[in-house]
Amino acid sequence: CPRQRRAATVSLATRQSDDTWYWDRLMAANAPVTGTYALTLPAMATGDFTATLRGELAGGRTNLYGVHHALIHLDNEITPTADITWANRTLTQFQANFPQGRLASGVNAIQVALQADTLNPDDIYVNWLEVAYRRALMASDDALLFISPPYAANLTVTGFTTSALSLYDITIPTQTQRLAVSPQRDGTAYAFAFQSPPNARRFLAMAETRALKPKRIAAYPAPDLRDQTNGADYI
Repeated sequence: CPRQRRAATVSLATRQSDDTWYWDRLMAANAPVTGTYALTLPAMATGDFTATLRGELAGGRTNLYGVHHALIHLDNEITPTADITWANRTLTQFQANFPQGRLASGVNAIQVALQADTLNPDDIYVNWLEVAYRRALMASDDALLFISPPYAANLTVTGFTTSALSLYDITIPTQTQRLAVSPQRDGTAYAFAFQSPPNARRFLAMAETRALKPKRIAAYPAPDLRDQTNGADYI
């Protein structure tokens, strides 16, 4: 999901935790203005699944005669996926569910159309957009991070370029477990199958060539915190 930042504004923030960098700005006076944003969704699973589009928009002005009004479209479809209105110089989030079959495996375009149906020019910011969808268990660049279903299931992970593969249970990062797998040919790629546990777990499947190697391993000499020569400078 892209979370890019190209336009900047600080005065929209109403809380210390609010984002102050925004992805894009749309300004409309007498006609609707549309921003198009590409989202790459790899390894789309086939089946009767539901996808979810989420996003956040920000109003750019307070002296607006009317309310901000934006329509969200998928790949230039006529019927909008979401119809959003909100007031003033505030943030608003939206969420819309739709059949996953409306998405393509690969690049998808999302249009945010500012409607310009106010009595004076409108001004909004697009903060972020994301799509949650059912992804096939297919590696990208010889690695895949995934969560198993909350029940025992026979899972197959494919899309690797080598048979030297590793599977790690990283649900608890400080208690990582390496699991044994038996890679097999899958056409021109390699795959492996395993049975997931009866509860949802977080896994990392990867080619062994993707593992990072430290430059060196050395003991850490603990400093003497009471040593007067090891103090901090007060500035």
